[in-house]
Amino acid sequence: MPGGLDFSARVARVRRVLVFGDAACRLVAGSSREGWDCPCCCGPLTVKERLDRKGARCRACGAGFDVLKLVRRKLGKTATEALAFLEEQADASEEKAAKAGQAPDLFGGGV
Repeated sequence: MPGGLDFSARVARVRRVLVFGDAACRLVAGSSREGWDCPCCCGPLTVKERLDRKGARCRACGAGFDVLKLVRRKLGKTATEALAFLEEQADASEEKAAKAGQAPDLFGGGV
């Protein structure tokens, strides 16, 4: 286990770090923030992101998704495989945020 965290703590971290829509745009080719094709009922552009940006629901079949469930359904991965896949994305997202915080401002000073 990365960092000695148990499975539920790892899932909580991924859900906290990743925005559903950003992850979905990378997973579902041809989709955008306007909506995603439902991996359950295959409804075109029926999955809409929640206002808190941590999940989505299909308007056709009512299936709800968070990033973990989306990866499991869309890529056919086990929970452990999906979590490892999402942890890579979360690590990259945190690394990018850390680098952005260290960037100098326009006048050559620190942030």
